[in-house]
Order: sequence, then C-alpha cells, then structure tokens
Amino acid sequence: MKRRLARIGEGRPSWSTALVIALSLAATAAAAASAATSQATRPAGISKSQTGSTVLATPGQLDDKRQVELVPEVREGAKAVIAANGILTRFDCHTGMVLRSGSFPAAIDGKKLLAIATSVPMWRDLTPGVEGKDVRALQRALGALRPPLRVTGRFDSATRNHIRSLFKAAGTKWRGPMLERELLIWMPPGSSVVASCDAALGQPVQNGSSVLTFESTAVAFAPKTLPPNLVSGERVIEVDGVRVEASNLGLVSERVAVSRLSKTDAFRTWLESDGKVPMAASYALAKPIPVVSVPAGAVHFDGANNACIYVSDGKPIRVSVAGSSLGRSLVTWDGAPDHPVDVVARLSVDSEC
Repeated sequence: MKRRLARIGEGRPSWSTALVIALSLAATAAAAASAATSQATRPAGISKSQTGSTVLATPGQLDDKRQVELVPEVREGAKAVIAANGILTRFDCHTGMVLRSGSFPAAIDGKKLLAIATSVPMWRDLTPGVEGKDVRALQRALGALRPPLRVTGRFDSATRNHIRSLFKAAGTKWRGPMLERELLIWMPPGSSVVASCDAALGQPVQNGSSVLTFESTAVAFAPKTLPPNLVSGERVIEVDGVRVEASNLGLVSERVAVSRLSKTDAFRTWLESDGKVPMAASYALAKPIPVVSVPAGAVHFDGANNACIYVSDGKPIRVSVAGSSLGRSLVTWDGAPDHPVDVVARLSVDSEC
C-alpha cells in the first residue's frame, strides 16, 4: 500500500461539505452584520484590474475526517505446547477462557506446569549463568508479571527468585537451580483467549504435544484503500470509540494499539463473519488545523502553482489549500487568525504570489 498522500498546497483537494456550509453561513452572517460586502480601495500591489470587493472570511477548524474500511492482518490461532511426558493430572481449560502468562493451568504426574508467554520459545533447560535470547525473553516476561526484574540475558539469581516466587504463590515448590523445560507451557506472545482444548484430564501426553489452541489474533490494521486528497499531518484511526495513532498510510501495528482495536465489537464481528462484515473506521487528523473559508475566486495560483490570497491591506499571503467545495476554499497558513479577516473576493489572472 504505497499510495502517495496529497500534501497541503498540492492542487485543490475536496473536503467536508458540512464544514463548508457551516463556514459559509457564518461568513454570510458576519458580512451582513458589517454592512455586507464593501468596495475596497485599491491596495498597494494590486492592479486596477485586480481591484474588487472584499469579503469577511471566517476561521474554523478542519480534522479532515474520512470513513475507511479497515482490513486486519490476522495470525492464525497459536497452540500452547508442553515439553513433558506423562499423564495429565490437572487441566483447567474451557473454550473462551483467558489463559494468562504466569498461571498454572495444568499438571503432569502431579507436577504443576507454568504457562509463560515469551517472544522466543523456551527450547532448553536453563542452568545458572547460561545466557541467550531465550533467557532475555524469559526475563522480560517475568518482569511484566512481577516487576522489577533487570533484563541481563543471564539466568541469574534474581531471575531464579522470580520463578521461585511464582511457584510458591501457586502452592508448589520449585527446587532449582535449573529450570527444566518440562515445567513450562510455552505461549506465543499476544495469545490469550482459548479457542479449543486439545487434551483431556487423565490423557497421556508427550513432549511437543499441544494441549490447547488460542483464537486467531490481529497483528496489524490498515485501510483497504486510502481516501483521495488527504490533508497531510499526523492521523488517528477510531473504531467503536477507540482512538489510536496511525501512520501516514493508515497502518496500525504498535502492539498496544492493535490490542485495543482487537477488543472492539467491530473486529469481533469481522472475525466471526470471516471478513464478510466490513470493519468501519474513521481516519482523521490527530490535531485539527486552523483554516479560513474564502470564495474560490479569492485564491490565486501563480505559474509555480503557489497559492495566495490578498487581504484588504494589499499584502499577498502564501497559503495552502486544504479543501474546496460549493464555490469556496479552505486555506491555511502559518499564523492563520482565529478571527474574521477581510480578503479581496476575486483576483485577476496577472496577480502575483
């Protein structure tokens, strides 16, 4: 999705008709209150052919909100895998339950197993002093459960104490100092809701067996297509009242933001319908920009496609066109006022910016 976004000042993009009408009505009311349109004296810098009436242009705010259809990127349901052999003597599992990292949902031959979600699978036994990415991932997971824990990448005494406290809280003991892989149920990060239980109490299990499957989870969201002529600036996506930051291409991939969107009714409906029910969202500027509504004829484009307007004192102001419709344009510039301003209503083709 490498579609180029229109930037402020490029051409004459369309924008919200409702905002145009509101500002137009405000401009009309303000003009009527101040004797409507008045004949301007010829300001310096404007030729006789350029001299015309002035109008009272009104300020406003533009968020450039557009409606889009979001397409989630989904990871198929991951599996919780054990590394032990024996009989399943305890198994707390049912469809729809939330399995949390740090819990003890199962036991094999009477030994409770710790479920842990790490970015790197726990692929080996950990002995004191051993180092590696798996140790670092384990420390991050343990630190999220019982902070603080320094991430050193070394299976040190602080890490072992964290593990010991988890087993103690579950009513069991971990002798240590080696952490056997068979005492763990590895969970992929981001997985939590159980879709199916793949084992049963009293069943023999083997190293590598899947005991349950998680529901599919979203890893990113992006608009199916981007609206044309977007006003440039930082943007947000909003779904069911949940507002998150998005990239200039509408992509939402930050973990917390994805998690928040994944909890909306819109995503749940999309998932349950296998994508047949569109996931509707709004795509708007994170911070509305100040704009001034002027007649379309008050905006002049020179040979270099620079846009400007003339205020009643004859000074041209270089502007960017944020939108246009119904014979009016929304323009903005650095220092755009928050009060009405008189502008020359129509300029001739020989005006300069």
